Amino acid sequence: MNRREDWPEALARVVQSAHDQPFSWGSHDCAAFAAAAIEAMTDIDLLEPFRGRYSDADSAKAALRAAGHRSLYHFLCRQFGQPVHPVHAGRGDIALAHGEDGPALGVITGKDALFVGEAQIGGRVLKAGLVAVPKCDLRHCFKVGS
Repeated sequence: MNRREDWPEALARVVQSAHDQPFSWGSHDCAAFAAAAIEAMTDIDLLEPFRGRYSDADSAKAALRAAGHRSLYHFLCRQFGQPVHPVHAGRGDIALAHGEDGPALGVITGKDALFVGEAQIGGRVLKAGLVAVPKCDLRHCFKVGS
């Protein structure tokens, strides 16, 4: 999997378009965001086999299993090889974090990774869109092409 020559600009467009979108399973979730970034950089759509097959965390896990993957981690290993330490991840690489609600995918943008998320208090969404997480707080990252 090779990156296009214009991958920095293509990645910037994906990040800009996702910046204020609210989280939505199947259309703007962590997998859809990471897949959009990967496709923009490489022209490869990793979400295609899963599109329309999930609408929540349980159905996402079921779609992964139905496609022969034990977990999101194992899917990423099959696509990109073994993970690298976050210190070795660069702009455009994929981050896998384990949050309270399960695994989440993000995109490395420098010293941070951006994840699709939202903050809620009293049932009201206070922030929706992309949330920055420092690379030093990540456990697994995957190199996307060269």
